[in-house]
Amino acid sequence: MSAANKITLLYQKIFLILFGLFLTIVILEIGLRIGGFTILFMQEHGNRQSIKQKDSFRIMCLGESTTRCQYSSYLEEILNQRNIGIKFSVIDKGIDGTHTKEILSELKANLDKYQPDMAITMMGINDGGSHMPYETTSASKITLALRSFKIYKLARFLWLHAATKSKEIVYQDFRYFNYNNDYKYIKLDRLYRSQDESEQILEKAIELDPNNSLAYIALGWFYQCQRRLVDSEQVMKKAMKISPKNYNIFGRLSAIYSEIGEDKLADIYAEKANNLRGKYYESTTVNNYRMLEQILYRKNVKLVCMQYPMRNIEPLKNIFKEKGESDIIFVDNERIFKDVVRNEGCKTYFRDMFGGDFGHCTDKGNKLLAENIANTILKEYFNK
Repeated sequence: MSAANKITLLYQKIFLILFGLFLTIVILEIGLRIGGFTILFMQEHGNRQSIKQKDSFRIMCLGESTTRCQYSSYLEEILNQRNIGIKFSVIDKGIDGTHTKEILSELKANLDKYQPDMAITMMGINDGGSHMPYETTSASKITLALRSFKIYKLARFLWLHAATKSKEIVYQDFRYFNYNNDYKYIKLDRLYRSQDESEQILEKAIELDPNNSLAYIALGWFYQCQRRLVDSEQVMKKAMKISPKNYNIFGRLSAIYSEIGEDKLADIYAEKANNLRGKYYESTTVNNYRMLEQILYRKNVKLVCMQYPMRNIEPLKNIFKEKGESDIIFVDNERIFKDVVRNEGCKTYFRDMFGGDFGHCTDKGNKLLAENIANTILKEYFNK
């Protein structure tokens, strides 16, 4: 084969590789757009059905992945089952991976579109940096065009997830979990495939790297799901020794002690977790909450501030302490969740524990959340 033919063949191979890469990116982009459109369509379909109900009392739910497609449908059902003479429609405007600045940036448009009478917020957990940050408008057309692609957002999210200390360490839904010890990796395929295999794999991971706190945390969550609470406590304390500044570990210990029924220890570790967080709420979160309240007040929309499950309500109330609490309804989910977790275990009410002491709710958890919201607003707003 001549030199010219070899060069031609090399160019053809390079072209085929680049074309294959381009085709892969196009297919992935299409797949992401279809998936995102499907999820958004289903969410908005429910919202459209809600706003079609004439003369109904409209409630708009704002928040992150703990809100989107979570408790809103249960809330609408529960409120209407109470038969207080008012028809309720609930609008779900939760967004996966969002943060308070983005929620605030879309608030006026959502108010104009849905015309709610009440807004329920449960937000702020993503403001610490483990989310896709809000990007201001750039003068560069190329940059704006690039940001419009779903694959760009996916790549940026993955980069940020790897670059920051993620708050959302999910154990039940991931397929692969890698542990490194002198460049040796263990590949875990479906961690929860079987109880015996999961425990063995995690113990092997710890054996390969005794200083890998993530392995201990995963094993602690596994034991907690199995109601092996003493084992879970011991493993989490080992994780705490390795990573003494990881507030998620203290939050998980608080949840374990709550489940055991050791309320004093649960409160102690919850306080330690709060102290390690530095500030219970980021200054950005505080400012955005206050701005949101002002916008809703001008629009005559009643604000309901809901605390995450297992978390104390007082820091949330303190955001508005200068204004007073009379104009805001607060939903406290701390004690009600701690009581059921103690009796039935975390796994019954949470699919994961990404927040340390709480996580994304199961169906049962979302029903409990909705029930507590309904009881609170019916009592404090409708005097029922």
